[in-house]
Amino acid sequence: MNQISQKLDKLATKEEQLSKETNEENTSKKQDEINKEFNEINKDFNELNKQNIDLKRPMKLPESSQERKEIDSELNKALDDLKSKDQEGAKKSQKSAAKKMKTLSKEMEQSMEDMEGESIDENIDDLRKIVENLIEFSFKQETLMNKFSAINNNHPNFPKNLKQQQILKEYFEHIDDSLYVLSLRLVSMGSKIQKDVSDVHFNMDESLSNFSDNFDNFASNSAIFSSRSFFVSGSNSGSPESL
Repeated sequence: MNQISQKLDKLATKEEQLSKETNEENTSKKQDEINKEFNEINKDFNELNKQNIDLKRPMKLPESSQERKEIDSELNKALDDLKSKDQEGAKKSQKSAAKKMKTLSKEMEQSMEDMEGESIDENIDDLRKIVENLIEFSFKQETLMNKFSAINNNHPNFPKNLKQQQILKEYFEHIDDSLYVLSLRLVSMGSKIQKDVSDVHFNMDESLSNFSDNFDNFASNSAIFSSRSFFVSGSNSGSPESL
């Protein structure tokens, strides 16, 4: 949500600057590019809402559909006016669209700050549970990694271990759910949390793929990285110590 807010703010500035350009520089081509960027932001909104609905405990996200429709309408009107050489009408719509985007961006920032402030105690409790689950996941992952290191792909336990790796991957997906909710609440840490989650998923997928292809050493290294990456980043930021 923080990333969407920042994109909106940047696009609002871009639209406002375009409205101040000369008639020769204020072109329908430039306006069309802005409209396409806003369409992508709209997709981000829809994806955010979809992901939120899929959560076991959906967050109460701010409603913005009407505001986005109004922005979209102003942007399209500006484009139509520019195509018909109505610079005065285009500039009016551009300024209106920019103002509405700025307002929506600020509303989102305020909503995120409110969620973060109201949920401090809940965040701490959730963070403790997440850390406990991550520690358990890490120990299980390293235990399984050691089992893989002690055998080759012809060993009768290899398929069993491979299945266990898939189970661990599914276990982490449940932790991911909780982390995603936390990242929405903690604005300052949201992007970092989501990046670390993405890194873990990538390395777990790599380990599964490489175990299946019998690249044992590389797979083990991926498994090690997936189980430790959160704790390395956490120790760098000081988060675990705060518990």
